[in-house]
Amino acid sequence: VALFFNKTQTNSKQIQFMKRFNLIILLLGLLIFNLPQQVNAEVGGLTKCSKSPAFDKRLQATVKKLEQRLATFEVGSPPALSLEQQIARTKARFDKYSRAELLCGADGLSHL
Repeated sequence: VALFFNKTQTNSKQIQFMKRFNLIILLLGLLIFNLPQQVNAEVGGLTKCSKSPAFDKRLQATVKKLEQRLATFEVGSPPALSLEQQIARTKARFDKYSRAELLCGADGLSHL
């Protein structure tokens, strides 16, 4: 009787293991099939910011305004240095949006 009981326990453990294994495989399968798909860039009139002329125009206009303000200050003065940093940050932000392949509307603004 003891031999039969140990064999039943082993089979019970194997069955529990297989149930858990099957559950894990099922969950992984569901996760793989439910992952978000790549968004089509032409959805809703949106285009990738890296290819949007309005996005480039907005970048140029923003930098131009900052450069006009920069021209009113003496070179090397604290306000001029601050504006130079702001111009660099603005260019970096627009570059980051382009590389992230965010979608932009006709107005050149990114849409998340």
